[in-house]
Amino acid sequence: MLAKELVAMNEVDLLRLCQTTKCAQCGVSLHESTTGTRKTADGCLCSDCYFDRFDEELVAHPIGTPRLHKGR
Repeated sequence: MLAKELVAMNEVDLLRLCQTTKCAQCGVSLHESTTGTRKTADGCLCSDCYFDRFDEELVAHPIGTPRLHKGR
């Protein structure tokens, strides 16, 4: 964003731009360098909540179920 665009913005848009995003699950303020920011269909999540949810999905739907393959 250019400096000219920032100066031209009204107060409401400036506040919206600077407003911190909170995790949709635990409510912690999101910062990419400390908590991580993961965008999902349910909103933004911190890395801890995202991977907790991801772990639940992996347990429910395991990847790499062993199967027998017939060789040719």
